[in-house]
Amino acid sequence: MAPLLSIVSVSSLLLCLGRQAVATTQSLVVDNEPDHVRPYVIPHSHGFVVQAEDYAVGFPVTNTSTASALSLITLAGPRSQQIPVHYHAQYHETFFVAKGGLQLSVQNETRRLGPLDFASVPVNQNHSFKIVEPDTEVIGVVAPGGFPFYQFVSTAFRSLNNAPWSSFKEFNLTKLELAVQDRAYYDYNPTNYSLDYHLVNGTTNPQVPWHNGENALPNATVPYFIAGGWGPKWLQKQLGQVVALYMSTAESNGRLTLSTVTMQASNFNGSRPQVPEYTDASVAQFLRVLEGQLFVEVDGAEAMLATGDTAVVPAGFKYKYWSKVSLTRFYTAAAVVPGSESAVTGQKYLGLVRHLIPQSQATNEAVFPSVNARGSAV
Repeated sequence: MAPLLSIVSVSSLLLCLGRQAVATTQSLVVDNEPDHVRPYVIPHSHGFVVQAEDYAVGFPVTNTSTASALSLITLAGPRSQQIPVHYHAQYHETFFVAKGGLQLSVQNETRRLGPLDFASVPVNQNHSFKIVEPDTEVIGVVAPGGFPFYQFVSTAFRSLNNAPWSSFKEFNLTKLELAVQDRAYYDYNPTNYSLDYHLVNGTTNPQVPWHNGENALPNATVPYFIAGGWGPKWLQKQLGQVVALYMSTAESNGRLTLSTVTMQASNFNGSRPQVPEYTDASVAQFLRVLEGQLFVEVDGAEAMLATGDTAVVPAGFKYKYWSKVSLTRFYTAAAVVPGSESAVTGQKYLGLVRHLIPQSQATNEAVFPSVNARGSAV
């Protein structure tokens, strides 16, 4: 049996037996993560947040709100201490830098990750990281949903002026000691394992391109790094959108797809956007805005998202999205609902990108191409 990417709670698993076919009537926008499966939009820095030493940890997407399909965990903070070398026996971690910088070591390799850079750390891989820029945000995804470690060892944080993290270091050492003892939550490496921190041009492995050449996906569940803009990309000409793929089901034991979508302003007919509508019966997903402005509609309910806002679409809901500004980029993850794995067997891509990539062509461009007055690319 392949190792799970996270622990699935029994109570949440019951929610994945089927989505009720009821149209969304309530507002999409919420201040806190729902305690049940429903579509929603949560603004940046809202919801449950804890302070873990130097940085704040948010949980805008949870296993409870996605029928255990996935969780989204955010780290926001200034420069931090090096996290001790450790591994996880049941959690496959992913790291995507939205802004700032992160130094991440996995086994015998280290990279300095900047905006749009990505790393995948499967189970049982020794790793360590530290935030290296004064204003950093990192997005992590686990699927199935879970990873309660930070809630267990940290202190709840709420800023009266919406500051992204606390100016005071807070960490519950007693809880940390208990968590370390419980190997279901967290596994310190019992050996004196050391990692290579001697970087040259942001990497300890000059044999593999890092911001100076293409990075291919490994087509296997192994550790790897993708530099922003240097991974596989596809252009969907009709919509003016570029998909940059960071993870397919081949790198996630069949569970998860991760990518960015960079899009131009959408076409309109009067006041209505001329965009397709999608449905994914067995897959839950989120769209988190990195720059620009995004509109989403889920089962008739509409909301506008700015930078850092997140839209969640559970399995089975109809959804569409569009933009009115020149350039918008969002990070999106799609994961199969536990118990529905047979419905996506053999699919390399899940969720939104499963609809976009087959209608696209491979490209080396990180954004959509320019178009002249006659309508042809220049």
